[in-house]
Amino acid sequence: MNYNSSTMEDLPDELILMIFSYINALELSLVMSKVCKKWNSLIHSRIIRIKCAEHYKKLHKGLQVIFVTNTDLSIQKSETLISYIIRLSPRLRELTINSDFPLDKNNFKSLSLLVHLHHLDVFAKKQVLNRDTHINPGINSLVVNETISYAFLASLRQNKMSSFHMYGRADYFIPREMDCFLTIHAAQLRDLTLRCSEMTDARFRVLAHCVNLMSLQLYTCPMLTKHGITPIVSLPALQRLHITGTVLLRSRGLLELIGRLPPLVNDLNLSGSQFDSSHCGALASRLPRLRALELWRCRVERAALLKLARRLPALTRLDTDVELKVPQIKELERHPALTKLRCRWKGVVTTSLSLTSSLQVYSGSFLRNSSEGPSAELFYFWTRDSPLTEHPQTSLPTQLLDNPCLGFKNIPCEQNDYMTPVDSD
Repeated sequence: MNYNSSTMEDLPDELILMIFSYINALELSLVMSKVCKKWNSLIHSRIIRIKCAEHYKKLHKGLQVIFVTNTDLSIQKSETLISYIIRLSPRLRELTINSDFPLDKNNFKSLSLLVHLHHLDVFAKKQVLNRDTHINPGINSLVVNETISYAFLASLRQNKMSSFHMYGRADYFIPREMDCFLTIHAAQLRDLTLRCSEMTDARFRVLAHCVNLMSLQLYTCPMLTKHGITPIVSLPALQRLHITGTVLLRSRGLLELIGRLPPLVNDLNLSGSQFDSSHCGALASRLPRLRALELWRCRVERAALLKLARRLPALTRLDTDVELKVPQIKELERHPALTKLRCRWKGVVTTSLSLTSSLQVYSGSFLRNSSEGPSAELFYFWTRDSPLTEHPQTSLPTQLLDNPCLGFKNIPCEQNDYMTPVDSD
């Protein structure tokens, strides 16, 4: 980005803060704080990343957002961390703590002293959330990182939930309780992430009530068929739609889903599906303004994928495990909008694109090992829109680097029917 620093410095604080309100806190801290000194000062007066115990000294009453995303023994334990936060930053609005510092029952209760807290992303020592897990009634954005047990969702009845996400170790919930939860919060829900391994077609019907959803991520949907897609495609405000692991959604059903996609969708993920060359035309026609596309463990061939990319002039990010040839990557450089590409390739590539290998290995602590592509694989919610730190490939065992279906995993996975084919063209 080319910014005129003096111009940025001259903007009034009120205008800058209004701009910041549309950007997630981690991006503000990592990216926007580098624009100029004034922005850096404004951002870090409100947002802090605690990386070690020394950073406790930076806590103050004006802080609104705290991230604890690094593992450092000097941070000591959760009780110490929570104690410092409550005492020194009582006006905190957002709290994110990684899995190395899980909270116990008393820690959750202590958070009730943070009366302004509205976003919570933490882990529990007992690795389960139930009716005894206290969640502040003012929290409207919740990341659930553990198994959801009996009556936990019912305990959130008083919260006006606008964002609800299942990440971390969260995989299961009681279906009838989730039905009630989504029905109660349908009007205000804007952003929803579910792990759907036990959801049948009938269970997806409740989504039809969530008419204001702008982002819907449904990962691991092995029981979804064409009879369950109507509630999903009837959400008029939807802009981000991820549906992965749809092994029972046959080619014709997938074609029907694509033909009925909400027209505002600009971020689409159909990994782990039967998406192939026959679906490309329908997708290009239905979503001509698509900006981000993720296709892993599918059946689309590279020639069809390239043609699809050409028919999507607004596409800025393409994420796939398809193997592209060097000339095809060079061809994508001429795309009017594309800036980010993840794929497989052989040989040396010099390109103006931000290019990442689909075989790149990442720390297992950041992955769920779901085998459904990058988005479904993420362990932490706060990495959803941020790049993961890569392990240098030179430090990896040869058998991992050579495994053709390693993909977005730190361990090999077995071949399956939804592994993308490498065609012979």
